[in-house]
Amino acid sequence: MSERLTRFLKASIEGLKDSGIKDVILSPGSRSTPLAIILQQDSDFKVYMDVDERSAAFFALGLAKVKQKPVACVCTSGTAAANYFPAICEAKESQIPLIILTTDRPHELRHVGAPQTMEQVHLYGDKVKFSMEFPLAEEAPKMLQYSYNQMFQLISRAETTPKGPVHANFPFREPLIPSLETKLPEIKRKKRMVGKKVVNDFPEDVSKLFQEEKGLFLLGEVTESINLDKLVLLAERLGWPIFSDSLANLKTSGIKSSVIINHHDLLMKQVGLNEELQPKVIIRLGRALLSKSLNQFLANYQGEYCLIDDSGMILDYSNQCNLVIESDHNSWLEESINHAKITAKTNWLNTWVMLDTQINQILINTPLIKEHSETTIIADILANTPEKGQLFISNSMPIRDVDTVLSCTTQKFNLFGTRGINGIDGILSSAFGMVASNPDVWNGLIIGDLSFFHSLNGLAVGKNEDLPLTIFVINNDGGGIFSMLPQGELPKEVFEPLFGTPQSLNIEALAKGFGYDHLKVVNLSEWKSILPEIMAENKSRIVEIVTDRENEMTKRKEMSRIIDNELTVDILC
Repeated sequence: MSERLTRFLKASIEGLKDSGIKDVILSPGSRSTPLAIILQQDSDFKVYMDVDERSAAFFALGLAKVKQKPVACVCTSGTAAANYFPAICEAKESQIPLIILTTDRPHELRHVGAPQTMEQVHLYGDKVKFSMEFPLAEEAPKMLQYSYNQMFQLISRAETTPKGPVHANFPFREPLIPSLETKLPEIKRKKRMVGKKVVNDFPEDVSKLFQEEKGLFLLGEVTESINLDKLVLLAERLGWPIFSDSLANLKTSGIKSSVIINHHDLLMKQVGLNEELQPKVIIRLGRALLSKSLNQFLANYQGEYCLIDDSGMILDYSNQCNLVIESDHNSWLEESINHAKITAKTNWLNTWVMLDTQINQILINTPLIKEHSETTIIADILANTPEKGQLFISNSMPIRDVDTVLSCTTQKFNLFGTRGINGIDGILSSAFGMVASNPDVWNGLIIGDLSFFHSLNGLAVGKNEDLPLTIFVINNDGGGIFSMLPQGELPKEVFEPLFGTPQSLNIEALAKGFGYDHLKVVNLSEWKSILPEIMAENKSRIVEIVTDRENEMTKRKEMSRIIDNELTVDILC
């Protein structure tokens, strides 16, 4: 057990070290023994001892203030941790990056009267920028990497403007004496660079990455405006493909370039393990992409993985990112273009373009696209969204279908969604908020029947504020996404009440109750006949498209089978 604890803590302490922490203030106690011993025995740290935690935290504050670098404090459980509070309050107002590391009893000893035990996880409230708790020690490789990454991320949050204190709580079970001879297995280390260094002294690490032929850009949803033309120009110079999330709006920007790969999710399902198609370098801008197959690939990726992000949060749930550049995207793109030599090799990019073209041809000829299906409906909406239009995409299956079928469009329009936590509630209200920002352009929403049901009261604000929104309700009478998950293999008598959850909604009656026009589509010919009119008029209405869940699942599986067979035979073999 002590070896497991030691490895887990050594991984975390390496994250502390690689973040540039040099100074640690210890206060004595029993529960903090593992951290205290490992830190005291590591010559890379200057360790100070102060028996009073209140004094120790203020000592750390003074040291951090003068050195303008983060300083860590370590204490035992109970009121020892509470004594840090005055210095933490000062650190927040003074924007001093204190790293508060408290130790704690394990979960089974909390709230049961165990000595020297109290609630410590959110002990400091809003006086810290961020508070988290490490899990009990585990030694699985992914958990050792997690331990390292979380500590690295914690320091990054402390140093991001506005700087301030952060807190991590470590629960430990006995025995508490670490095994110092225990070695830490190899983990993927991170480097972090801040914006000024990027602009004034372009990192040599990035220049080296640009020399690789087999590179890949990932573009996720961004919260600020990003210069997409510059990203495409950089990718063209390097000969690197771009995998772009639908909500990043690259594929709906009107930009035409061979570097933009349309169907990366379908491609990664088939070629993710192909040795010739393994990128040596990945650079990500924006949030993590939706694609499950891509994220499964990233979880085991061992190459160079760089994240451009000025938030300091290091949002990388693959845990494989090893270089973080804290810069706004446009400044980084500008400097990168200036430093990237035109060294484009065509073989790497051409392979991806050929695969993408092949996928597109297969898609066009599958029943999922040629017949009445949810995917056909969504493909038609995307292809016919007017110039400068706005289209909100609900979570669950709609956003995944968009990611499957969206190719670069000739018209320029914007896609929106709520992918922070990915829930299906509040979609209608969020979409009407989108409309309120720009009511004079065509506005649409693609939503499933369950999401529609969850959001019904949002129809009231849309009607009361006279906000024009065409609402496409994909009505398969339940939760279609679960049919594509392992739960879909359950017996029908188990699956339907727990996951299918059919509501038998009378959407026409609901529409009329809120004062909306209603159109109902049950086959492809009906859909094709009304499509031109509803895409031409900017008005409020509910368009109900009826589909069959079981039939949809069959078509999706058939599409995967066809792609698997034809792509593998025609290109990879």
